[in-house]
Amino acid sequence: MKKINNINNTDKKKYRVINDIFISAFVIIFMFYIIIYPEKSINFVIKALNLCYLIIIPAVFPFLIISRMFLNSPIFVITGKLLSKPAKFLFNIQGEYTNAFLLGSIAGFPIGAKSVGEIYAEKPHTKNQAERTLAFCNNCSAPFVVAAAGIAVFGSAGIGFILFFTQLVSALVTGIIIRFLFKDTLSVSSSANTTDKKNTSDLPSIISDAVNGILNICGIIIFFYIIINILFEIIGAMPFIADNPVLYNSVKIAAAGFLEISSGIYILTNMNLPVSQKLMIVSAVFAWSGISVHYQIMYVLKNTGLSLKPYFTGKLIHVIISSILIKILLSINITAQIYQTAYAPSMITANTYDNEIAALILTGIFSGGSILIIVFAALFFRIYEAGKKSKNTT
Repeated sequence: MKKINNINNTDKKKYRVINDIFISAFVIIFMFYIIIYPEKSINFVIKALNLCYLIIIPAVFPFLIISRMFLNSPIFVITGKLLSKPAKFLFNIQGEYTNAFLLGSIAGFPIGAKSVGEIYAEKPHTKNQAERTLAFCNNCSAPFVVAAAGIAVFGSAGIGFILFFTQLVSALVTGIIIRFLFKDTLSVSSSANTTDKKNTSDLPSIISDAVNGILNICGIIIFFYIIINILFEIIGAMPFIADNPVLYNSVKIAAAGFLEISSGIYILTNMNLPVSQKLMIVSAVFAWSGISVHYQIMYVLKNTGLSLKPYFTGKLIHVIISSILIKILLSINITAQIYQTAYAPSMITANTYDNEIAALILTGIFSGGSILIIVFAALFFRIYEAGKKSKNTT
């Protein structure tokens, strides 16, 4: 037993040494770059701030408030009861956790994870369910997918909706697979969904939490935006990579997509690749979501004690499933006709930005409409069930 503990301690020490060396090298390289090229570093910060000001804050901040209000409203209980049976059948989770999937799909990162944390705080006995829900509830919002990918990269809103559909279906399949990989020893009973949700937060507290949350999210995004652009500069200075355009572009796509989702998507706008290849790359980037998003998820869950092992496992599965699904869709004639109408890279000009803003507005209306449909559907079925019960009693 002592030998095993000694081995484990030795491995931990080696890991810490490697980690310290990596972080030290990272800090030294990027610190020297910032000192040597201060103007470029400042421009990176300005661009990152514009990204937060023009896209991230308008897209995320309202949903941080709305999602918290939704979780403290009677609608949360109604939708939880309504979805309890399909949630148990497909994912072996309580109905409340499907609300996190709905919010995460409509509002985007990191609303799904934050919703899971809020639900788990009220139901600490559902730890396994919360961890498994994290594996498939964090997805890009409809406005972001349609605008950032469909319009900006492909010049086609149709492609954006195909990518959004692909993301949701592959996320659901991922949730089913995760159910069997991380089995819950506790049974999921429908009676657990009947408890009333208490309104534990007033509006000023909700807004205050949302402000702190959006500041931290923007801080993470700015940091990774700067790191990615400095990394591109360093890669471009390496002769054996810069002299090979194919290798250079491949490294840039891989680095950007791995670290930050927006950079991973926008880097494709000026690359002369077949549309089918771009679709595969964008789908994989959306599924993986980027280290920047993962840090956002870790931030909103930092005080919950939830394990992220199912989350990261789910992300890897999501990448595989979404890539397979896109490959299948590309073989369908209808899909082929849609993606063949996409703009060529040379046509992605300043006018595309106007189309992107229009797409954000339209898909924002779509997202709001989706929420209203879910709410009214839940209310309708709730009234319908109450009517059936009253008839049965009479």
